[in-house]
Amino acid sequence: MSGAGGWLHGHDGLVVLLQVGAFGLLLLASRRLLVESFVELGRPLQAGLFALSLLAALISAFWLPAFSAFEALGHEASYLECFSGAAMDGSGSVSPANAHGWEAFVTYPLIRWAWWLLGRLSGGQDVAWLLAFNIGLRALSVFLLGWTARVLAGRASCALVAALVLACHPWHAFWGAAIYNVALPFLFAVATLLLALLAWSRGGSRLLAAAAAAGTLVVAGRVEWAILAPMTLILLLGLGPSWPRADGVLRPSNWIFAALLAALGIASVVFAGGQLTEQGGYHGIEGYLETLLRQAWILDLNEPFHRPWTLLAPALGGLVMIRSPRFGWRAAGGLAAFFLVGYLAVSTFNDFSHRHVLPAGIGLVLLSSFVVLPLFEGGRSLRIVAACSLVLLIGTELVSLQRVASRYYLSQDEFFAEHEGFSGPQLEAAAVESGTCYLITDNERHWQQGIAGSHFNLMDPGEAVTHWRRFSGCVLWLFDNAGYRYDGLAVPPRSTKLLHWFEWDYKGWVRLAEGEVLVYQMRSAPWGIEDHMPVPETEFRLPGQEDPEDAPEQGPEAAPGETLREHSPAGQGAEPDAELGEAPSGVDSAR
Repeated sequence: MSGAGGWLHGHDGLVVLLQVGAFGLLLLASRRLLVESFVELGRPLQAGLFALSLLAALISAFWLPAFSAFEALGHEASYLECFSGAAMDGSGSVSPANAHGWEAFVTYPLIRWAWWLLGRLSGGQDVAWLLAFNIGLRALSVFLLGWTARVLAGRASCALVAALVLACHPWHAFWGAAIYNVALPFLFAVATLLLALLAWSRGGSRLLAAAAAAGTLVVAGRVEWAILAPMTLILLLGLGPSWPRADGVLRPSNWIFAALLAALGIASVVFAGGQLTEQGGYHGIEGYLETLLRQAWILDLNEPFHRPWTLLAPALGGLVMIRSPRFGWRAAGGLAAFFLVGYLAVSTFNDFSHRHVLPAGIGLVLLSSFVVLPLFEGGRSLRIVAACSLVLLIGTELVSLQRVASRYYLSQDEFFAEHEGFSGPQLEAAAVESGTCYLITDNERHWQQGIAGSHFNLMDPGEAVTHWRRFSGCVLWLFDNAGYRYDGLAVPPRSTKLLHWFEWDYKGWVRLAEGEVLVYQMRSAPWGIEDHMPVPETEFRLPGQEDPEDAPEQGPEAAPGETLREHSPAGQGAEPDAELGEAPSGVDSAR
């Protein structure tokens, strides 16, 4: 890396300081309009939003529970090293600077330097400081989203509902009880939307520039959330003349500084990190579209808006907007498009998960907030439907919260004790690990043996069917605690995808050196590509293989008594449970 990109990469701490400084200065320059808007909330609404923010903090801190169970894993361990200033293996000191060897877009300078600063202020010994900080970020996000809803809808009741929905949101609560790069960039995402709406309603190039600076910090913490820029523009353009838009807000002179600031800010993140496609796992528009088609329809990843009864609230909220003279079709469509554009964009990422959907989900939260209006203004039937939709949404959130809390950093012993699949037949480890079958697992020992891959190795149809044929139609999924519990590695969403993409037969469980796992066998050829069909075009190649279509390798035949290819015995649950968050239940399970 050379030139401007090399300089930015080598001076990442200074770049972060400039990004944060620009945002702070623009907030200071816009303080009069911000204070006016805050005062207009009124003391009752301010108190209500503060109470809901406190509720959000208590949920993440004690219901989950963060302070007693959290453990830094994966990339979170890297961020924890920046906080403590020392490597977790005791090998020496750690610097948050890029020069330390950090990989771009895997860890982010904004988070590394922020955690490092907090570590210097707190002593860097107790991760509870980091957890408390992130919980505080979550609480502040709840307050700001309520404020945003008040600016958008003009009603205090909408503000309270929006804040309540976010406070009870299971995945906002989970990532608030973490130290990953989610809570901080999400806070800046909400701030971006709030500042943009205030600029739209009150005018002023300074507010627009502050929104752009906040958006830069969103990208500095999570690069794929750059999609927030077009999402916000779509929402603003949907607010027509009937919405109290400031005169002259569309004048180009009001946007020049904001656009320049956004361009410079995003460039300072992207060019300092090199090529984004190096982190995506695929190249070209076709790869992104194929990934979108494989993942966008898995609504379970959009929890809590993943069931018909929870989608009722945003749907009814959109209807309320359409019938309102202040909003109409245009505004309702803009808010719906805000969600759809964001959701479809992030679903092109090959590790698409709950955390990626959070900014797009703001659109559904804001739509849901309008459901409260018929409770005061609608007829009796409409009031009943509106009340039921809110109760169903909040109730589902609370049920999901309990599930997440019960599996928050669940131990291996607890996994073995509580999962019903371990009451089925026990298999021999030697048979499972014999190399007869291709294993889907996150166990690196199996990867090193050349007999296994992760769910990523089944996403590409060409690669998936190559593994299927190489091992004579025997693909086993070793479902372990990592795919069941909720922690910073975020493996359960990958399990959800496997359940939706393929059909599995329960075979039993096995005790490996790393612990007990459930065993499922793929029932039929992946992606519907039968043995008589050609292998789809793919970049994947087996070692020493030039073209997998010419002569796919065949795995060795299993010895009698060692194969796991027979269908599961009667009464042992032949179908995994595809319910969100539920592991494939081995015994008496239902699809």
